[in-house]
Amino acid sequence: MSANVRQRFALIALAAVVIGWMLALPRTASAQPKLGEYVVLGLGDVRLGKRIKVASGAVGSLGGGVIVGRGTTVSGTLAADIVHLRSGSSARRLFCRLVMSPQFGGAAVGGPTVDGAPPPGCLAFTPPLVDPALLPLPQAVPGVQDIIVPRHTGTAPLAAGSYRDFVVASGSLLQLGGGSYNVRSIRVDGRGRVVCTAPCDISVLGGVLLGRAAQLGATTSVRAHKVRVNVIGQGATPAVKTRKASVVAATVYAPGGDVVLGSFGSYRGAYVGRTVRVGMRAELREDNGL
Repeated sequence: MSANVRQRFALIALAAVVIGWMLALPRTASAQPKLGEYVVLGLGDVRLGKRIKVASGAVGSLGGGVIVGRGTTVSGTLAADIVHLRSGSSARRLFCRLVMSPQFGGAAVGGPTVDGAPPPGCLAFTPPLVDPALLPLPQAVPGVQDIIVPRHTGTAPLAAGSYRDFVVASGSLLQLGGGSYNVRSIRVDGRGRVVCTAPCDISVLGGVLLGRAAQLGATTSVRAHKVRVNVIGQGATPAVKTRKASVVAATVYAPGGDVVLGSFGSYRGAYVGRTVRVGMRAELREDNGL
């Protein structure tokens, strides 16, 4: 083999290595997030508590602001008219009109500083962040039969259909076999579980309440985006409320009600509400089914 040929092969190999390295680099998208990229989206205000880890997905508000608690990290994008970053909080990228941060010594518009490192700045966005037509109010037509699971018991997979209330007592398991379900309300007591063993949609007329360490959504063999919980919500109480250390793996869609996710919880999927509040030390990971 001639020296010229060997040199060409060497250059080709080097180019392949460089291209592979460039493809492996994280991409820094400049476009504002699409609906299917959010892990948390509020029509109004969104509040993230202290030391929350948003492992993937965007966090945003269509018509309010986003407050990020101390020590909270957002590995993706924050998008809102006003973003408030408290001490020690961070986000990979901001789309906003105004950012508030201790780095400014108060509230100020993002931009370069006269001295020192630049503070977090806003990328321009085109309002609305998400077309409201993509966020219609859900519908639910419950049945008349209650499904009540006594303490420390479990069920065979329940067939799709219309029911009145799902009530799962402490330490119990309600399995859903897949398909579409319509109910008036869901209540799962401490360490109880409602799991879909196959892709399913659950439409709830009233509200969803999970007790301490309760679970709702997909089994480990079903991706979170394959389970959708549509909640209409009624009255002043939250449409969806989970208590400490709850686990949810689903797209939870409640644009007409408030969503409250408890502290120390694990939330995989996507969470849409009129407002959204997430308690301290929770972990969120995007697996959006919208």
